[in-house]
Amino acid sequence: MKLFLVSNMYPDNSSPGYGVFVKNVADYLCDNGVYIPYRAVIRGRSKNVIHKLVKYIVFYCTIVMHFFKKYDALYIHYPNMVIPVLFPLFKLCKRNLIVNYHGEDLLYSGRLGTILGQITEKFVKEYATAVVVPSDFFKQILLNRSICTEEKIIVFPSGGVNTNIFYPSSKEKLDSLELGFVGRIEYGKGWKEYILTLSNLKKYINFNGYIIGYGALEHEMKELISQCGLNDKIKLINGIPQSKLQYYYSMFDLLLFTTQLPESLGLVGLEAMACGTPIIATNIGGVATYTKDNVNGFLVEKGDINGIVNSVERYVHMSDAEKKQMRCNCIETAKKYSTDTIYISFLNNLKKQFNS
Repeated sequence: MKLFLVSNMYPDNSSPGYGVFVKNVADYLCDNGVYIPYRAVIRGRSKNVIHKLVKYIVFYCTIVMHFFKKYDALYIHYPNMVIPVLFPLFKLCKRNLIVNYHGEDLLYSGRLGTILGQITEKFVKEYATAVVVPSDFFKQILLNRSICTEEKIIVFPSGGVNTNIFYPSSKEKLDSLELGFVGRIEYGKGWKEYILTLSNLKKYINFNGYIIGYGALEHEMKELISQCGLNDKIKLINGIPQSKLQYYYSMFDLLLFTTQLPESLGLVGLEAMACGTPIIATNIGGVATYTKDNVNGFLVEKGDINGIVNSVERYVHMSDAEKKQMRCNCIETAKKYSTDTIYISFLNNLKKQFNS
């Protein structure tokens, strides 16, 4: 199978986590008999508006340049920002099309986001050969909106968890509680709830906090940390390669995955679980499909700071045996999403779509 890969998010050395899932999928496909001779991708985060504009101009030109070449299917990630150039091209020449939704491209908001999202849905309904989504939660959204038929849908949990990278290692017993947050510093991603939770906890629990990520709201995040008097309690770590995340996941006693937006899957939570770390997760979206309250973590309602604080307290008061069992449950949960299992199924389903 020969593919033309298109994505407006792709990692580079300065932004190793930026669209890393797209690269992981492409690497796996290439290692398993799929040829990707053409790629139109935006590598790394933009430095400013001008830089971003230039990147998109080059991106769109590259799509046009390769569109009419020979390949079996066009595979697009994050479709909403690609549609402005693809819709007129498909009017000229129809191609086999794989669309990979990830999150906000299906759960769009705002005036521009809604316009692009609705145009994308029309485009997908008319042209898509296969539609890839990260969870059953998203599959149901596709069906509810009649975007495509069920037989076209491939559920592929964001590439799964690479257990060669994310695995449990012995936790050093410390006097302090190690509480982590991993994610983009953007609106609704849960960093604010994480900081407010730690602000409440500092009154009576000895802890160390870690925020791993970057984003447009870093300045606001730092201001809130300062306002809450947590400068000496939270260590800020910019985006790091996946290979180094295992160290931090394994060090954490708990990962706070307190997103306010319905995540498509929430791979961060599964990566932490693969390292034997329970999570405190918001009871919305994909993360709620694999987090079992008091089994492999804790579920809280959206925006419920007291609920998050209470969940930390519940964990603190668990016996060593109960904590060990919860860590074991985490590892068993993550195994169901291992790359070995997920990728084989994905590749088979993909080939099935084009052989049918």
